[in-house]
Amino acid sequence: MPMSEPSLIGFALGLKEAVVALCSRRCGLTRRALHRMGAAGATVVLTYHHIGPASGATPCIRALASAGMTMTPNSFARQMRLIAKHFAVISLKEFLAARSGALVLPRNPILLTFDDGFRDTMTYAAPILASHGFRGVFSLVGCQLARESLAPLFALYHHAGFRLPVGRSRSMRERKPSAASMALEEFGRLRRTVIWGGRNVAGLAQRLGISQAEEHEAVERLFIGPAEAAALANCGHEIAAHGWEHLMCSRLSRDEFRQDVRRTLKAIERAGCAPPAAFVHPYGTCDSFDGRAAEILYQEGFQCAFTSIEGVNDKMAPIFALRRVQADPVRDDVLLRRLTGARENRNSSRS
Repeated sequence: MPMSEPSLIGFALGLKEAVVALCSRRCGLTRRALHRMGAAGATVVLTYHHIGPASGATPCIRALASAGMTMTPNSFARQMRLIAKHFAVISLKEFLAARSGALVLPRNPILLTFDDGFRDTMTYAAPILASHGFRGVFSLVGCQLARESLAPLFALYHHAGFRLPVGRSRSMRERKPSAASMALEEFGRLRRTVIWGGRNVAGLAQRLGISQAEEHEAVERLFIGPAEAAALANCGHEIAAHGWEHLMCSRLSRDEFRQDVRRTLKAIERAGCAPPAAFVHPYGTCDSFDGRAAEILYQEGFQCAFTSIEGVNDKMAPIFALRRVQADPVRDDVLLRRLTGARENRNSSRS
């Protein structure tokens, strides 16, 4: 398919980042930045979404790939080797203990977080984590954990995945819009509608023509259920809440958000997991949550919350607006540079 203008811009930005990262590594700037971070006691929180094989993808996973939210197990394994070399992976409990002054963290601490609760991530990522002795934070969407429904965002991914193209453009010179590029544009438009829709997008699966049987099959196949969540917790991983239907917090009233949180907590409790210490803001951009959300989360027993705002966390970082670094299948020097907070002003909205 032809490469659209946004794709060209993304390609150019990615190329620029790769060149800068290569130069930074060769000049020793990345190494010095890591040293400064270690001296300052900053904590990095790295974010992953779907991890699984690229071949034989379901329609939903194909749509996730189009949104840049999936990674192969080989790429993930390579990144974990890089993390093991340069960072000390800590647990959420250790991070919170350090914030309270009860623990001193090792140099260059890093938290590994996995958003949305994809079953593939448990299947392929968990064994790789275990091989290094790492523990992660898995944030789960309540309605999918409880096996009640697809959250609107993932109903859209499932629906759109049947029509989205597979693979990249062979020609950057083609100017005539193709059916594939038009499908991507329509997918992007609908995705923005879902992100900002709040309660207006509840029940989207039925409106998209997804039958209850198809919806149930997709939930069972794609997302972690109660038994898997309990197994993760028993292996030392931590379960976090990611909202009941993955709705943007700022688009909900106080009562709606409180109900959303409580339903998610109930689903996690029924799965046999301990009450989560962390909430992961759906989408996580600076305009997707506010101080009202922090107040409600504190009242409901949460100790911290994560955003998708790019950056690292010093000792004074707001505990209910912690920054994270987005993981992509990039070169090692690019990832290392990101982990020093080099893209600190970036405001991601992938999850």
